[in-house]
Amino acid sequence: MEELFRRVAFEAAIKAGNITASMLEKPREVHQKGPRDIVTDADFAAEKAIIETITSWFPEHSICSEEKPFHQGNSPYTWYIDPLDGTTNYFHRLPIFCTSVALAERGEVILGVVYEPINKRLFWAEKGHGAYLNDKPLRVSAISSLEDSLLGLDLPRLQALRVEFGATLQKLIETVGTIRAVGSAVLGLCFVAAGWLEAYLHLSLKPWDLAAGALIVEEAGGKVTQLGGKPWTIEAKALLASNGLLHEQFLRILENFTGS
Repeated sequence: MEELFRRVAFEAAIKAGNITASMLEKPREVHQKGPRDIVTDADFAAEKAIIETITSWFPEHSICSEEKPFHQGNSPYTWYIDPLDGTTNYFHRLPIFCTSVALAERGEVILGVVYEPINKRLFWAEKGHGAYLNDKPLRVSAISSLEDSLLGLDLPRLQALRVEFGATLQKLIETVGTIRAVGSAVLGLCFVAAGWLEAYLHLSLKPWDLAAGALIVEEAGGKVTQLGGKPWTIEAKALLASNGLLHEQFLRILENFTGS
């Protein structure tokens, strides 16, 4: 069954990712969901492909997706899907975006698949079986100095949260090597797993942003927690993922940030 789960997740993520890539340069329909929050016709087309793929194999499974209402099935399995993570990048035709598909059993994520179609990168992990980029095993970086670290950080949409984070951001700027804004939380997590970033921080996430990427980081030897150090959960809004070696140092910098 695990092999079938993986095969279906691969098929769904790759199919959806290829749809978004094919639509990147075309005129698109854009709708405003809220402040700094948009959705495009590519999001909807990719989501449709993922849901159709999953339900054709597992009609009894639950599905939690970014653009659709929660679908309650009658099994212990729930799929968490983000058809296009990095929609703002996509809208501006900045080619940094991906499709994310994860599967949880009774609330525990057991499979995560992330497909970056422009570079044809397939990041994936199974609980207890390691993390991979295509067929290559992933491992977090061995850098143990904040001064040498590369931190991924994306701003939340909420204005109040951005303002509150300002003082903490100043501390990070003074402490780390440098900072990159990725524009895709899922890819930020995958980049930690690949050893390309030492840490990734986000203050306002949804379950579909977190599920696949967090598992991939952990299976690559990294650490994922909430900002106060508590274990991460699918429902957590804020997240710190790191190579593990720098985790406690980052938590100390973040300790006075309460978030929301």
